[in-house]
Amino acid sequence: MIDLKNIEKTDKICLIVFGNIASGKSSFAKELVKLLPGFVYACIDQVRIDVYLENHLLRSIEREVKVEKIFKKLILDNNLIVYETVAVSQLFKNVILDLKKNYQLIYIHIDCPVTVCLRRFHQRNRDGYFSITPPFSDKMSIEDFLYKVAKELRGMKEDIVLKSDKLSQNEMIESFTHFAHI
Repeated sequence: MIDLKNIEKTDKICLIVFGNIASGKSSFAKELVKLLPGFVYACIDQVRIDVYLENHLLRSIEREVKVEKIFKKLILDNNLIVYETVAVSQLFKNVILDLKKNYQLIYIHIDCPVTVCLRRFHQRNRDGYFSITPPFSDKMSIEDFLYKVAKELRGMKEDIVLKSDKLSQNEMIESFTHFAHI
């Protein structure tokens, strides 16, 4: 358990909300930011979308270099962070190495079966959800990619696991608030 009730803006804390694509990470992380004054939301996908919209003529690799630079600055320029991630990229590993030097890291696993993530992914696409596919994932089907991510997430450090196929968003927040003494 942790105690987020008495934190100071000078404390350096990063809540790492990780899980598979369409597991419910974004919704949970955005709710956490509302709940925790002073925390900023950091998501590589959001930076990727912003960079794409401003620089859609850049080649994919050039965009990713720009995304990484902007994202690292966002992370390292803030003390209180809710970092939403799939947690399997090299960028994630590099950012974690930087954060470990000065931040207390709390790993929040949003766990969800691949079949549910796949169903949610297809529903989001039908609903017009806009996303930018990272360059490393365009060589396989989304189903294969989800299974690959699920396999890579096994064995990752977890301070708390929230099952998004079993708990509502409110129940996940309630479980976390109990865990974090908020």
